[in-house]
Amino acid sequence: MRTGQGKNKVTIHHVKASIGRFDYDQLKMRRLRFKKTLADCAVDGVLPESNLVTPVQATQEAIRWLERLEKGEISCITRRELDVKLTPVQIQQRFIAYGDFTKLNQRINSEKSETTRKRMLKNPEEWHEYHRQYREERKSWKVIPYENWVDRILELSQRYIIGDFGCGEAKISQAIGSGRIISIDHVAIEPSVISCDMANVSKYIHDGDLDIALFSLSLMGKNWEDYLKEAARCLSKNGYLFISETTNSLSLRLENLRQVIQQNGFEIYRDEKIGQFTFIEARKT
Repeated sequence: MRTGQGKNKVTIHHVKASIGRFDYDQLKMRRLRFKKTLADCAVDGVLPESNLVTPVQATQEAIRWLERLEKGEISCITRRELDVKLTPVQIQQRFIAYGDFTKLNQRINSEKSETTRKRMLKNPEEWHEYHRQYREERKSWKVIPYENWVDRILELSQRYIIGDFGCGEAKISQAIGSGRIISIDHVAIEPSVISCDMANVSKYIHDGDLDIALFSLSLMGKNWEDYLKEAARCLSKNGYLFISETTNSLSLRLENLRQVIQQNGFEIYRDEKIGQFTFIEARKT
């Protein structure tokens, strides 16, 4: 349907094609029908016959939204602030308030993820400062973990749905496209990022929804083991678990990481040190 269109019906020449046994043509047709449904609803007020929630479901979602507002669980979109260049005075003020990168990490690792989330939602500036210093730290690294994971993901099927737990600036989503990346962190930098506690993402990801669960330098907090338990729930059978951490942290704070991975039903098939980082890949058995 186009402005100035004279005919009531339009013929679509629809090429039937499948890619790796994936019915691309059917996906394309569903998108065309969905676009028409949206146009009918928005322009003519014709309600769609499908894809509607019931009045009860709508009421329940509204109540949940109000509950999140009352608890202060509001997704904070902060991309513009994160990109602002600070003056030397502002940088010094933040150092005094939050400390250096080591101190910021120590604080997060010494508390539960729920505590970190509530604090950063209340004052997103700490999150900004953490990632500002994180950017500066990366400049000296010979190996950038998220770049390695982008290359690895591109080797796999384009149908895979990936959960990026602790996505930070959502670099993986930016590199691959947000269409199949579910980005999660305490504070959202853009609408595509889900602001929530990684220990419980059941509101957003159902059992077996993911093909890949990724933790790139994000197993932080006292309850990091809960993240892996949640990842196991979210992954489909034979789903991938990708983890990168500093090799130093695996000998100290995360010394029992490999054991916890196996306890949650994973089999490790790659355990490789590259630069100052260790990359682990496992499959859900």
